[in-house]
Amino acid sequence: MLRRCADWLAHGCLALAWVVLLAWAVGLLVNDRYVWSQFLWWIPTPVAGAAAVVMLVCGWVLGIAARVPRHPGDRPPVPRGWVRCMRGTWCAVGVVAVVFMVVEARWQRLLVPAAAPAQRPLRMVTWNINSTRIEDLPGKVRPLLPDVLLIANRPYFGSFSDLRAAVGEGTSVAAGGRLAVISKYPVISYALVPLGVQGAEARTFRWQGGGMVSIDRGEAILVLLDTKEWNGSTLCVWLLDLPSDPPIGRARMMREARAAIEGFEGPAYKPRERAADEAVVADDALRAQLLDPDVITGDFNTPRRSWSVEHVLAPGMRAAPDVAGSGWRMTFPAGAPVIAIDNTVVSARVRCYHYGVHELSARGRDHLAQLTVLEGGTVNR
Repeated sequence: MLRRCADWLAHGCLALAWVVLLAWAVGLLVNDRYVWSQFLWWIPTPVAGAAAVVMLVCGWVLGIAARVPRHPGDRPPVPRGWVRCMRGTWCAVGVVAVVFMVVEARWQRLLVPAAAPAQRPLRMVTWNINSTRIEDLPGKVRPLLPDVLLIANRPYFGSFSDLRAAVGEGTSVAAGGRLAVISKYPVISYALVPLGVQGAEARTFRWQGGGMVSIDRGEAILVLLDTKEWNGSTLCVWLLDLPSDPPIGRARMMREARAAIEGFEGPAYKPRERAADEAVVADDALRAQLLDPDVITGDFNTPRRSWSVEHVLAPGMRAAPDVAGSGWRMTFPAGAPVIAIDNTVVSARVRCYHYGVHELSARGRDHLAQLTVLEGGTVNR
């Protein structure tokens, strides 16, 4: 009886391994085109592979237990079908490993390291700080030497003075809502765009001495930087913070976000050092510049390489990790990152030669920070 139970459990483990692998494969093929498929697409490749390996090892151990000889010298035959199925499952796990190493981690780039940039680099740091205090930010971001620092979920209280000093002297700031951009390069103009994504649930945020109820419908800040000394032109950066509610269809969310950005009519703002930022008319020329991004970055709450993200991108934009960088570049949760919901995409006008992630939070439960390094040069617009 015990051997029969062990045999059933062995087959059950093998079946579970295939359930995980097939769910991962369907997610890979269908991506997040549909609400039901996005949950399969969100299965992290290394998690799917590790779960299948655990099930295979358990099945193998139970299979051995089911064939323990009753009498000395007995050797119960191992069914050929079982052997073929085990081998096939191991091959499937091998495919998962190859996809992770070549497509996601891009470890092949380690064989040919990227050449040093010919022009002065621009270091861009993007971080959803979540629960980190603004007083702690300067010491955390300073080692990354950012030229442009982009913050999502910035605190509503605290001073930017020390944080600006950590980025450099003479910085320019564009801020609004939960978003902020601190740049060594002057901010020509910026615009705040509520994305108005439907379907987000009300959430309660609490901290010492207070709290609030909020519905996160997504925000964007479009920033135009004067980067003549770096690329002979300007650099347009979009910082996005999209809702995290899992039931929201990601394809619809991205379409709504893009529609909100394209429907932006103003006002735009021009930073002033000792007064409130000046509202300026967003004429056709300025709108055209703000709606033509060179870099889109932030907390997409959607995994890298998602089909849905294409709806919010400009033509020809590519994920920075696909262009440069190698290794484990997942961003959430910080303590054990298994999924890349923080993203940076770049246009063909800028060359990205490095992308990496860094743990900056003290509690190990926030997002990892993204470091994207761009090479300068003349940009044709």
